[in-house]
Amino acid sequence: MARPRTAVQFSGIFFFRWIILFSRAASAQDGDASLPELTVLSVQNQLEPGFEVKEGANHLFQYDVLVEIDPLRTTDTIDGAAGPLWKIIHWISENSDGSGTKMSLTNNILTPELSSQSFEKRTPLIFPDIIDTVKAAGGVCEDFRYFCIKFDRADSLVEGYNQSYSLSYEGNANETLVSCVPLGQCYGVAALNFQWVLTPVERPAKGCPRRVQIDIVVDFTENTRDVEGADLWRLGIFGSGNANGTGPRYGEVAQTMNEEQAASRLLYAQPISFNDVFADFDLGSIGCLPEYQYVCLEFLKGDSPRPDYTFTTESGDPSVISCKKRECEIGDIFIQGLDFTYDLKEDRGDNASLIFDVKVEVDRCSPPVTGTDLWQLTMFTSRNPRGRPRNEHPSFEQLLSPRQASTDYREGDDMVRFEGVKTAPFYAEYLGCTYLKYVCLEFSKGASASPAFEVLFPEGMDKILQCKVGHQDVCVLKEEREEFHMTRAHMIHVLHNMPGPNKCPLHVSGRFGLMRQYRG
Repeated sequence: MARPRTAVQFSGIFFFRWIILFSRAASAQDGDASLPELTVLSVQNQLEPGFEVKEGANHLFQYDVLVEIDPLRTTDTIDGAAGPLWKIIHWISENSDGSGTKMSLTNNILTPELSSQSFEKRTPLIFPDIIDTVKAAGGVCEDFRYFCIKFDRADSLVEGYNQSYSLSYEGNANETLVSCVPLGQCYGVAALNFQWVLTPVERPAKGCPRRVQIDIVVDFTENTRDVEGADLWRLGIFGSGNANGTGPRYGEVAQTMNEEQAASRLLYAQPISFNDVFADFDLGSIGCLPEYQYVCLEFLKGDSPRPDYTFTTESGDPSVISCKKRECEIGDIFIQGLDFTYDLKEDRGDNASLIFDVKVEVDRCSPPVTGTDLWQLTMFTSRNPRGRPRNEHPSFEQLLSPRQASTDYREGDDMVRFEGVKTAPFYAEYLGCTYLKYVCLEFSKGASASPAFEVLFPEGMDKILQCKVGHQDVCVLKEEREEFHMTRAHMIHVLHNMPGPNKCPLHVSGRFGLMRQYRG
């Protein structure tokens, strides 16, 4: 006969059964409890350090990834026959731990074969000969410092549905599962040098910015990247005290390129030609100021390039500077205009003199000049305002006195004045009429100017001309006189033929006066 169970025996059996039921319930609620386990101690990115990259370019990386596991907390086997088990993410980072912006991020670079490979604890978990295409995009060279990977479970494994193993790791996931390798030299745009020609479009004048034309060809190193966009380049011009372009800069124009020129694309490291670049620059002061003997050009990256890129030079400088020594050119005095007024001063008989006030307009950027016989002022008459044909009489080759001809030009003035310039007396009766309708002045450099200097006139001429209609009142008096002569002749004829003793002889007095003398 069976012995009855004691309370202690009953309680022990009940507790054992409760443990079994609880374990089964827990297993039902937690699918991972019965899954194979993989515990990661570290991940090693075995790309060879120092791999060179180029901004914006695709690069082919080949490397192994080794996953170090904890054998005490890892199941012997994980079968990949049912589908992908693993994935490896890659990106480029500026930080050695892979933190910050993830550039060129790719979610999984494993092939289906590598992603589904089975695991056995007796062999290392390694992903060999990964062929990976990485594009250095989304930043510039200073951002492309590390190539990083992260080991993780495949995306197709859904917890509670088809999860085939549990993944755990030692410490922090972003440290244990991530591995970064330093990259090598990064290449952006590297300029070698440039050749250039500077051509004054307008006459250089000390202290005055004038238009210049720049033509330049820039060479680049063979490993320079391609770049296409807007505001890519900047070309500056300035004066310097040395051939290197260092130190203070005179009259700098930081950007001489227009929008189209600044957007010139760079392909295959081929030279870029920038033609017809124009700027307003004080070239006339370079060489004439003792502290600025060189004119320099500077080529560099645009202020706000789109896209951004790395710019350097072969020597590692932020720009390429080239300078040329310039000799001082005093420059030319540029005459811009001529104007005058005059009065008629009658002399004895039918002669008169003209007295002129003359204003010669000068470019205020012209250099100063002091000397003797600097200027010549010629007067003549003509039938048209162009001064052609030119009448020989009256004509005066040099109206200016020696003192007036030696009037100096002071730097910064915009006018040279000659007042009270007087002609010699001449027969002025017909001045302002027909062939003598226009009075003309012609201004030029003195025939024997000392010191020698250059004068420029409009339209490339060697003088400047201004003609004005002569005094109309003189012409009117002349016509009235002709009419009077006709009237006087008629009167004489009439009076001399009058009968009787009342004949009245006529006497003409003065230039145009008529006096009748009567006899009683």
